[in-house]
Amino acid sequence: MLTCTNMDRYVELYADSLYQAQVKAAGIFKAKKSYEVNVVLADEETPSKHHQQFVEKLVKILASGSQLDQPTINKLAEFYGITDQETVNKLIEAAKAQLPDPAEKRNSTKIFKTINIDTNEIDTFVKTITELANTGEKVNRAKVKEIAARTFTTDVDDRILRELVELAQMQFHKLYFDLDAAKHLHNLWQAYLGQPTFLYRDSNTSIMQQFSTPIYIGWIMSYWCRRQEYKSNVKVFEPSAGNGLLVAYFNKDNCWLNELDPVRNDILRYQGCKNVSMLDASRPFNYGREFDIVLTNPPFYATTAKQGPVIYAGTRIVSFDHICALRALDCLKDNGRAAIILDGVPGSKYTPGAYFDENGNYYGEHKNFMNYIYSHYKVHDVISLDGHKLYARQGQATNLRIVLIDGRLPKPDFTLYPPKYNPDIDYLVTTPKELYDRIMESPGRREADRFEFDNEEKLIGQLTTYFNQKNMDKFSDTKAKLEALGFRIKVDGKKLRIEHGKKPKTEFSQLILNEIRYFHSTN
Repeated sequence: MLTCTNMDRYVELYADSLYQAQVKAAGIFKAKKSYEVNVVLADEETPSKHHQQFVEKLVKILASGSQLDQPTINKLAEFYGITDQETVNKLIEAAKAQLPDPAEKRNSTKIFKTINIDTNEIDTFVKTITELANTGEKVNRAKVKEIAARTFTTDVDDRILRELVELAQMQFHKLYFDLDAAKHLHNLWQAYLGQPTFLYRDSNTSIMQQFSTPIYIGWIMSYWCRRQEYKSNVKVFEPSAGNGLLVAYFNKDNCWLNELDPVRNDILRYQGCKNVSMLDASRPFNYGREFDIVLTNPPFYATTAKQGPVIYAGTRIVSFDHICALRALDCLKDNGRAAIILDGVPGSKYTPGAYFDENGNYYGEHKNFMNYIYSHYKVHDVISLDGHKLYARQGQATNLRIVLIDGRLPKPDFTLYPPKYNPDIDYLVTTPKELYDRIMESPGRREADRFEFDNEEKLIGQLTTYFNQKNMDKFSDTKAKLEALGFRIKVDGKKLRIEHGKKPKTEFSQLILNEIRYFHSTN
């Protein structure tokens, strides 16, 4: 039998990458390079060293909550020289035996990685906060500290208390599922007003921009996303799940949750969520278009200089929340619904100039993102929220936007563009009822604009002028119009060539407009 000393190094790196990506801060095991694993085979065979190492790798993968797929098993077995399938199966069972029983995980006194908290104490704390919220009593920071002091036998820092108060919010939320929408919204809003304002930040909160969605906003988004035809098997995806506030409306067994922060990831598992991962939400997920509902509130910050912009399907994306939103939408069914929270601009007033240019078109970091989603998805609405009035108690007061997606277009249509600025639609929503009415009662306000083509000679003249002026925005828009009419536009250094294309207009316009979006986004 082969030993591992002479095997290819790349397979070991492959196995380690699985661990680093999915297990580094998993909730049950500490993030470390190795585990003490006792392998016991049914026939009492003494395992060799490579059997032991094979099981250790399997344990690391299983500890993350990931499923073992056959290609992974085959590669690992090949690496450790295990060719007998029966032995492989026994070792897989041995690895599974090392994982804590679900009941043990629930009762573990080390749910969190950094401190010891008894889960019975957690249950008591969350229950107390929930009951107070239900009575209408305001739960301020001093009250939270008081309850914590008499509940926990160890010191619990503000970061953990913040997460546990959010857990209580979810429990309170679930008390009112059977009420009518107006009563439910009222109770959730009152609970939000009664919660302490979270000004505490640790390094992770600031770096990862972890500001959870207020429970009443999450409920409104979930309420819109559900369809009458969705049954109990609806699949929901939240790639930046936090503590699960956005998906509290849904059965947790139907939710696939991703959270990179170790503490919040642990809390998701503490709640009994089964489908939990720990991946970078700005990178592609290994899901197809399989989710009925996508809900997400990704972190708000620009990509760093080191990371640089992301070229997504030929489109240059600068903002981190934009690329996370696009990755999430990749996983949406063609007829699914999505509600996405995006960063807005600071201040308590709506500032059109932060999004739209003098002609009423999106510009800057918003332009490429909005162009892409309007040419690929059915955009129901884009709503701006007053962060000071609707979000401040989460520790964040920047104005926000909610993008509602009602399915994917049958095929990309690159003649579709976002509608221009309209003061009757593009305004700041300031109350929960206004938000609810805007989302639930509008029939779909955001019909995309299409190109209105001028005559060819005029367009060619404009293109030449914009090229000489180096006005790339207007040049690109005019270039796209001409190419949709069948023209070929080539830029060679300081030379501009315009030729009439031979391809059919409809096919040619689809191909060339996609290329133009890339050209425009990289200049």
